[in-house]
Amino acid sequence: LEKGYEHTLEELERIAAMYGGDLFAGGGYLWAMEAEENLRNQYLELLYKIAEKYRGNQVKKAIDTYKKIVSAFPYEEKAVLQIAALYHQLGQHEALHTYYCRYREMLKAELDDVPSRKVRQTFQKYTGEQY
Repeated sequence: LEKGYEHTLEELERIAAMYGGDLFAGGGYLWAMEAEENLRNQYLELLYKIAEKYRGNQVKKAIDTYKKIVSAFPYEEKAVLQIAALYHQLGQHEALHTYYCRYREMLKAELDDVPSRKVRQTFQKYTGEQY
């Protein structure tokens, strides 16, 4: 992405679609690790820009983009919290609860971890349920 240039949503979507994951996925090449990390960080930044552009008038697409972030970066709590806030804003409390349960299951199955205290408290605040 060019610094100082305001890309359109369509341009950002096209750029994001070109990302195919790590350059040498599973190769374990030490010399490629820094380049792969830089690309992942740029992809993450790009997805956040897309989500923010959608957030104004296409909230469901913003949620889908934040979900894409969490799929690629499971520990990216900022995206999880944005999903919670947007579902709450839309009044979709069942979807909010369902998302939390799926997120918790994904963390357990893939990373043998649980959502952070901040995430649990945020979902509790929005749903009134104990997590």
